Amino acid sequence: MPIVKLRTNRQLTLPASICESAQLEIGDFVEIQFDGEIISLYPKKIVDKRQSGAEIVPDENKKGLSKIYGMVKTGGGQPDYSVNHDRYLTETQTNEEEDLAELSDGKK
Repeated sequence: MPIVKLRTNRQLTLPASICESAQLEIGDFVEIQFDGEIISLYPKKIVDKRQSGAEIVPDENKKGLSKIYGMVKTGGGQPDYSVNHDRYLTETQTNEEEDLAELSDGKK
């Protein structure tokens, strides 16, 4: 197991063999974690927001997404049932409370 020295400005040089095995290149990012005893490094990929859509969404999904975006833009699709959601929850809770009260009174 290689030993490295902490240098000026707390810098470490990772051995070439470890960089090759982890497929790390100059300029790559790593996440560092410390659990109180062990220091761990995890390779990370940083995605530019301007390019993220093209990289994350496979071509076969783009057609479906454009249809969904079109529906959202024009207000198409199924109606929004969440508009009355709070009223539904209130009515449901009230009905359940009434049922519980009846049960505790022995009426049911």
